[in-house]
Amino acid sequence: MREIPGLVHESVLNLKETKPEKKRSIEETDIHQKLKDKEIELLSREPLSGGIMGPIYLLNCKDQFTNETIKLVEKAYTNCGQKEKRFMKQDDESPYNQYRKRFEIIDGPTGKKESVFDWGFNERKALEVMQGIKGIPKFYGAIDKAGQSSILMEYIDGQDLSMLENDNLSEEEINKIFDNIKETFTMAAKKGIIHLNMNSATIMLDNNSNPFITDWHLHTNGDLNTDTEARNSYEKGLRDIESRRKDTLEILITAEN
Repeated sequence: MREIPGLVHESVLNLKETKPEKKRSIEETDIHQKLKDKEIELLSREPLSGGIMGPIYLLNCKDQFTNETIKLVEKAYTNCGQKEKRFMKQDDESPYNQYRKRFEIIDGPTGKKESVFDWGFNERKALEVMQGIKGIPKFYGAIDKAGQSSILMEYIDGQDLSMLENDNLSEEEINKIFDNIKETFTMAAKKGIIHLNMNSATIMLDNNSNPFITDWHLHTNGDLNTDTEARNSYEKGLRDIESRRKDTLEILITAEN
């Protein structure tokens, strides 16, 4: 595989492919074992929401080292591929398509071979690269089985950015939130990960108004200094952040008047 500009995380670049022994979905026992390896005990697994990619679960856990109760999220990517054969493939036709794991569907609905992106792998790769950046959810691992993936990450207890308009915040507080969002977005981009969908739904605020950028399956790779497409995507993301800041401040000013 060619070197990915801006990325140096070998554990991500060297992920191996395995063919499942039998076709079955990811079960609670799989989650339990994965967390046990990290000295975390799974207490319960509850449906939280659902989406086009698959269900999202709330994992109530206990840190076996500190005995503290913690909450994680499991994003189950159940609709990002179908059975049979899995492989790595580079698609040079678009920079947005590079370095994404793909499924090959041997018998598609039309009788021809079809392929789709494995968004679960895409998000897993991004989270591993970005660990340690302020405003990035902590990553606890991933499980791959029978054409399905589950991503385990920190649960952000709060609300998405669209609810910010309902909070009684000052102009200074609002600007601090957007400055933090911009900083997280930029730090990730400097590591070669550029988010492609910076909107209110992909940004969560915890109960202390600290922002976290989520949904990193929607990203592209590239070096901001040498990759024009990556740079364009980065600049568009900055414009989207500033546009949302402007809209939020205008609502605040209107409310005050």
